[in-house]
Amino acid sequence: MKQDSHPLVVSVCYVRLSASELHASARFAADIFGLQRVAEKNGEIAFRSDNRFRTLSFSDGLSQSSSIGIEVWDEQALDQVEKRLSRNGTVPPPCEKIQRMPG
Repeated sequence: MKQDSHPLVVSVCYVRLSASELHASARFAADIFGLQRVAEKNGEIAFRSDNRFRTLSFSDGLSQSSSIGIEVWDEQALDQVEKRLSRNGTVPPPCEKIQRMPG
């Protein structure tokens, strides 16, 4: 990596997983990882590990949907991530809004 370049992904913001055993997965997150349970609604159980409201959530196996939220360095990095995912057969949903972090 060049000295003046930045990584494309700054951080993983959240992970949402479809779980065939929702409550067993929730117990694992709480008991093994020590995550704080913050919400349970509509077949989804959410946990936090830091100051963010949610860092991990499990949804019942009915949705069959998993997702990862990432923070990227800038809009160019977002474009690169989207291109790389598309090249590898994953089409990410379009971003609705880009939040700029101060600094």
